[in-house]
Amino acid sequence: FAFGLVLGEDALKSLRLDEIDVALGRFPRRLGDFQVTQLFSDAYCLVSRAGHPKIKSKPSKSEFEALEHVAISVGGDFRTFTDPDFANLGIARQVVAAVPNFTIAFAMVGQSDAVCVAPRRLAMTYRAAHDLSLHDLPAPLPPIEVIAVRRPTPDLGVDWLLERIRRAMANESLAA
Repeated sequence: FAFGLVLGEDALKSLRLDEIDVALGRFPRRLGDFQVTQLFSDAYCLVSRAGHPKIKSKPSKSEFEALEHVAISVGGDFRTFTDPDFANLGIARQVVAAVPNFTIAFAMVGQSDAVCVAPRRLAMTYRAAHDLSLHDLPAPLPPIEVIAVRRPTPDLGVDWLLERIRRAMANESLAA
């Protein structure tokens, strides 16, 4: 298998054109002729360096808004998956940097007073490496639902891959 990065509607277009076999990520639940398989669910949390001077427990809305945030923006345009959810809750973030992935964000957060919002399971995986603390958000965001999207035609290779991913995610949740 080869893995690549294709986002949103472009991933679905690549599926339709038979350029890829499966897309993994966050997509609308109803996708026409595609077959959808739930892989796992997660929740967002606030990530800071351990001993952050401004975070003692779950921050209030105003405390959260006053923090300097590192945003995870794959396109580098400061847009994130959580923007609409925060807007719906009336919560504004003070974004001081945008990075293309969580690994970079965790490294930055671990070395500064900046924070980021991340999937809890992922943050737990990197917590020890970057000396991070995880906190509840001032208000919960909708859960992260990661799914696999594929064409409805049988494919033993895709079946095998998705079963391995499901097992790995089940084992990770047991360890977390």
